[in-house]
Amino acid sequence: MLNTVLYIFTKAPIPGQTKSRLIPALGAERAARLQQRMTQEKVIEAVASRLGEVTLYCTPDCDHPTFQQLRQQYGVSLRQQQGEGLGERMSSAMAEGLAAHQKVILTGTDSPQLGQEAMIEAEAALDQHDVVFVPALDGGYVLIAMRCLVAEVFQGVSWGSQSVMRESRGILQREGVSWAELAPLRDVDEAEDLLVVPHRWLLPD
Repeated sequence: MLNTVLYIFTKAPIPGQTKSRLIPALGAERAARLQQRMTQEKVIEAVASRLGEVTLYCTPDCDHPTFQQLRQQYGVSLRQQQGEGLGERMSSAMAEGLAAHQKVILTGTDSPQLGQEAMIEAEAALDQHDVVFVPALDGGYVLIAMRCLVAEVFQGVSWGSQSVMRESRGILQREGVSWAELAPLRDVDEAEDLLVVPHRWLLPD
């Protein structure tokens, strides 16, 4: 069994269909450009961590030129997200990963502050805990890592709300699962979150 794999959940950077809450501040084109840049930067950080193979879990499919370019440039694998809601999609990916690997690190692209250091720290923390989170300052989380599947943590959670992390803690406590939380980071959902986005990410290539 291979040791560690890194999964990055992302959405195709299609203007008007991604980062919709940022469109009033950025416009559809710049919001999509930011989504593209955040995906690229997360791939760069994951590959640089040298923890294991990196897979982009894409939606609505893997055909967007951005995904194909990242596959060619960085050697990442592409998979389409499977499932109806976010919880089902993450659970499916985590189950598949843990069937072939000892550790799975799963993150999205919305936290520019989440770099290879946090990924490495999360991987190391799995030596002592079954589940590791990097919480988000808005009450969710920007990374979850597991060494054994705890499917319950993906079920019955109010995704997109400020109670995701609190609800997840309650589930793990009820299931008797050991978990750790690293330093919380900010994710980029609203206009005020753009403060943590490097200005150059918003500029045309």
